[in-house]
Amino acid sequence: MPKHITIRNMPDELGRRLRRLSVETGRSLNATVLGVLEQALDACVPGGAAFKVEWKWDGGKAKDVVVAKSSAKGNDKCVVAAVAKTKAATDGSCSATILVGKSEAARKAADSLK
Repeated sequence: MPKHITIRNMPDELGRRLRRLSVETGRSLNATVLGVLEQALDACVPGGAAFKVEWKWDGGKAKDVVVAKSSAKGNDKCVVAAVAKTKAATDGSCSATILVGKSEAARKAADSLK
């Protein structure tokens, strides 16, 4: 897990809501943001799944997002949509195995993708 996270150009209202949630949960702001992102992905397959995802960063935006392999094919669109909303301060290609839902089931699913 990353030790820090940087989010640029966040709307003020979203920042206020995240700070409020951080205080309510007693977690750092970074942990709160990561938790929200994790919940969004976990909602794709709550029982656990793994997705090998490839995309390009172009102008700070995720583009050409595709699921190369999946343990839950009917849920590929949900993961593509979540990744497509991400942004980065760099250009280039990226690939990752993204685990969603229940950890143990997701790890087993990732092993099946190899």
